[in-house]
Amino acid sequence: MKKITFTMKDVVPLETEELMPPENGLKTTLRLYPTFSRSYAYSTTAFGYNLFTFSVRPFATGLATYRFYEDKYWRELAEEWGEFWNVYSKDSKFIPDIIAKVVIAQDSKQQKMKKLYTYVQENFTNHDLVDDEEEKKNFTIPEKIDDLIDERYGNSWLINGLYAMLLRGIDIPATPVYLDDRDEVVFNEQNFKRNFARSVVMADTANHKFVYLSPALAYLPFGQVPWYLQNVVGVAADYRPNNRSMTSEYLVRTSRDKSSIVNIDLIDATIVINADNSADVEVLNSFKGQQNWIFKSSNRHNSDDEIKKTVADKYDKKYKGAKIVSFIVDNRDSTDAFSALRYNIHIPDFAVAIGKRIAFKPCFLDPPIEKLAAVEKRKYPVCFDYPHQQICTIKIIPPEGYQLEFTPADINIVTSQSSFLAQVIHSGREITYKDIFKVDEIEIHPLHFDNIKKVADAVQNSYSQELMLAAAN
Repeated sequence: MKKITFTMKDVVPLETEELMPPENGLKTTLRLYPTFSRSYAYSTTAFGYNLFTFSVRPFATGLATYRFYEDKYWRELAEEWGEFWNVYSKDSKFIPDIIAKVVIAQDSKQQKMKKLYTYVQENFTNHDLVDDEEEKKNFTIPEKIDDLIDERYGNSWLINGLYAMLLRGIDIPATPVYLDDRDEVVFNEQNFKRNFARSVVMADTANHKFVYLSPALAYLPFGQVPWYLQNVVGVAADYRPNNRSMTSEYLVRTSRDKSSIVNIDLIDATIVINADNSADVEVLNSFKGQQNWIFKSSNRHNSDDEIKKTVADKYDKKYKGAKIVSFIVDNRDSTDAFSALRYNIHIPDFAVAIGKRIAFKPCFLDPPIEKLAAVEKRKYPVCFDYPHQQICTIKIIPPEGYQLEFTPADINIVTSQSSFLAQVIHSGREITYKDIFKVDEIEIHPLHFDNIKKVADAVQNSYSQELMLAAAN
């Protein structure tokens, strides 16, 4: 065996910036595409069988030759994984039983897909999401798909693959897809064995209109894909040149959220300013789309008290002595319902007395994209995870005998990539502050940094703005 060693010297450390793309996407990479010698020696020692034995052949010069080997690599990888699923699910007795139990003939295609999705999501434990390291260490892949069904325990690749086989059982073309990793940039079978969670199911709903699904991920609604699995390349494990039952492409790309309307962080609050300049604040913070799934999945092992402590610590850093009086988490275990935090918090010294007037900042939360306002130019693109909105509505009730001294002008900054609107509405004693921060373009080139910088500055100005209350005549 010939060993080839590559050595890089005097490598300049990568500079870092707020909201920068994944570091590996900014580094120079060397891609080697080996040729494969088929080895269908099935075992459960690694992935379910010994994936490949291979040798690296020297490339001839020219891009065409490079592309040939690159194409051949992914094509043969897709064929190998497709063969695995053919063998793994062959002669299953349990798949027909599940289908008969879960769906009925009168169900539409969409209803059948969703019912089977819910069944898999609710009845199988995902090894990738288990916190117990000892349990992870002792995990072995079931020999056959019926063993997986019997144990109701597997990793993301196996659970999603089971869902694909169930869809095939009701004549819906579907295949498991392993996806690129934004952090690893170049995906291969070694990365795959390290991170089975980067998988989805590609289903052909009608006339080659594909949807991507992942029932292996807890709390993920039907039809939604996590932000980190969106708009990335994947290998479809059903490429068969002589029998293309699913797709003629072995490399596919997942769809992504294109509208900020899909993913929203809603904040509704009422602030009652007391005579001693303290404030009692009632907050409803609800989550939609990716925001909803991120909240549920990131807190799946946290108790309500642990979530409460996280929120309390955030306020304590900003307002010394702030205390949460009541705290409720809504819909944390429901896949489809929006989750929400409901809490009441007492903030001492919320306002400041200046003679006979009272000054306060209506925005009691940390501003979004705060750190972008502190820089003047960028080296790397500004990279958001997904399009989203934050909508904040705050009703303020001043102390008895006080009213707003003047109403500030609206702030309205709109660019093609993002926008920010803030306004103060005054009606009698009651004051309403409202702002909407939107991100529609998830990657903003450094040449266009001025646009997002304008928005960041506007956000910063609005959140640092003080309102003045004066004694009513």
